[in-house]
Amino acid sequence: MKYLKTYKLFESQNLDSLANQFLDEYSHQYDLRLGKPFDKEKANCSWFTKEFYNWAKSKSIDVKIVYFDSDVEAHIVPMIDGQTIDFSVKQFTKNPDDDYLILASDDYSKWGYSEYEILDEFPDWATVMSASKSKWSEIDNKLQREFEFDDFQQALQFINEIAVICESENHHPEINWVYNKIILKLSTHDAGDVITEKDIKLAELIDEVA
Repeated sequence: MKYLKTYKLFESQNLDSLANQFLDEYSHQYDLRLGKPFDKEKANCSWFTKEFYNWAKSKSIDVKIVYFDSDVEAHIVPMIDGQTIDFSVKQFTKNPDDDYLILASDDYSKWGYSEYEILDEFPDWATVMSASKSKWSEIDNKLQREFEFDDFQQALQFINEIAVICESENHHPEINWVYNKIILKLSTHDAGDVITEKDIKLAELIDEVA
């Protein structure tokens, strides 16, 4: 029955309409149609892929994940019916009007991605974090990163900046701070002090101000 429902969906809706439906439904909460140069905080490939993956699954759409590896920066996108829907493609095209592009996996070779893997499910956090070549490490079931600044004042400014982010996300790190060195540790207490999507998202937001 699930496959019959998926087949009927594609009779009436193509990938363009699916992409626009997703953008329309999420635009009331997030400013997705930026019309501006690529903004990694609001057009992050892992964020878009996870949100679209969950959205598509909620509608019984058969969606897969394509993970592209690279020496510079990995990339992750959703795939439906053998084609990717890339909502963060403007980082490659440099065209502010590209809200998304529908591409074949082999099309990414022109941007240096010759190797890729197709996954049936959304990958674990380590794969997701590697899509941005994260500087965070997993230590004792926590995401951890060390920051070093020029002086105490610069470290204080960083703490004040991430405090605003943490409050807005209602998620807070463990902080070890000695003069100009800060170590942050992220885990989700409500989930049993393990790494969850909340930690991955907060780590990405902190990286934006680091």
